[in-house]
Amino acid sequence: EFDARLDDAYGEFEGVGAEMDTVDVDGQPCEPIEDECQLQVMRVIDGAPAQDAGLLAGDIVVSVDDTSLEGNTIGDVIELIRGPRGSEVELGLERAGEELAIAITRDTVALDDVFGATLADGAIGYVAIDNFTGNAAADFEDELAAHLEAGVDKLIIDVRDDPGGLVDATVEIGSQFIEDGAVFWEEYADGSLISVDVTGNGIATDPELDVVLLVNGGSASASEILAGALQDAGRATLVGEPTFGKGTVQEWSELPGDSGGFRLSVAKWLTRDKRWVEGTGLSPDVVVDADGQRFWAGAAEVHPELDPQLQAAIAVVLDEPLPSPSAATSPDPSPRPTDLGS
Repeated sequence: EFDARLDDAYGEFEGVGAEMDTVDVDGQPCEPIEDECQLQVMRVIDGAPAQDAGLLAGDIVVSVDDTSLEGNTIGDVIELIRGPRGSEVELGLERAGEELAIAITRDTVALDDVFGATLADGAIGYVAIDNFTGNAAADFEDELAAHLEAGVDKLIIDVRDDPGGLVDATVEIGSQFIEDGAVFWEEYADGSLISVDVTGNGIATDPELDVVLLVNGGSASASEILAGALQDAGRATLVGEPTFGKGTVQEWSELPGDSGGFRLSVAKWLTRDKRWVEGTGLSPDVVVDADGQRFWAGAAEVHPELDPQLQAAIAVVLDEPLPSPSAATSPDPSPRPTDLGS
């Protein structure tokens, strides 16, 4: 379990390369797997073994190596499908009313956690970050550079439901927009403060580039570090809902002898202006409740016009009136829960 969490944090794992979830007939999360709760392939990672074998988004997985999945949770299934590179796993599927089986040879898969798109007929660049993994910073810079080369001067960054990840990735991404100074601060038990500064090689520090950052209650940890830095530096307008409120820094330590490991909280982190978000989160500049579909650049069937928070972000970055229903002007003051792990 420890190794799997580390693999996810660093952006690589050994498996088939597909994202799956358990959903009911209405498309809502559910568990365990049963007649009214199916395991569905949500996305196949580009270039992964699953794609090469012909697995498709929308496939229903009913068995793994001829073993029924009934009664299992999504965590149980991940353990069954992941495995060492070079080994083979067979998935029993239902596709468009037909039953079939696909054999997939596992390999090392790089997580695809950054997605880009253009909105408003190419006037706005859009980049979503699902996790701040080891690959996220380089992938984000590639997407950002492509937008800038295309002449885009308005950008929406989406970190909704991003639970966080690696500090280094967060600093590198924040440094693209902030010319100098701190991205965030670390405060230790003796009260000492250490400034974690920008790298100084940002390609989007020009204030003529208008930036909106989309956040919600699932934006936590590293997402909040980025949001706090851009908000405090005046480099982005935050749109959405108050963030989760996780204000601690953890170190991962592996125990000897393949006996697991532990994650230890070692410091508070404070925003660029030394705000602590623990239990309260960050307040968006424009608060918009979620009431519709969540746009995701990797899913072409989901339309951005059905995402009210994204539509508000588009209006803000274009300096246009907010769409109806109008956004609130002050955030919900209620505290956020504080039990998110990362």
